[in-house]
Amino acid sequence: NDVGANLPGETGRVKGRVIYGSGTIPAGSTVVMLHQGSGIPAIGLTDTSGNFTLEMRNGPDVLVGDYIVSITPPGEIDDDIVKITAETVPEA
Repeated sequence: NDVGANLPGETGRVKGRVIYGSGTIPAGSTVVMLHQGSGIPAIGLTDTSGNFTLEMRNGPDVLVGDYIVSITPPGEIDDDIVKITAETVPEA
């Protein structure tokens, strides 16, 4: 509930665990949450238990709001995943 120094709005911290089926996903999987209002991505990597902590603009504060979430196994992340263009940012 702080306002991040370089983020346009109310912020919080995000951590969680990804489970798929009866187990965890591979360690080093990338969790990307794209903030629908601003188009700013929050990114984290999973550990061996599927736990992750998100960062936004290289800091722990993450904007409050609605997100599009994607999870990519290690070695499969697309270099374009965090490029912000008119096509990748949903209308507010």
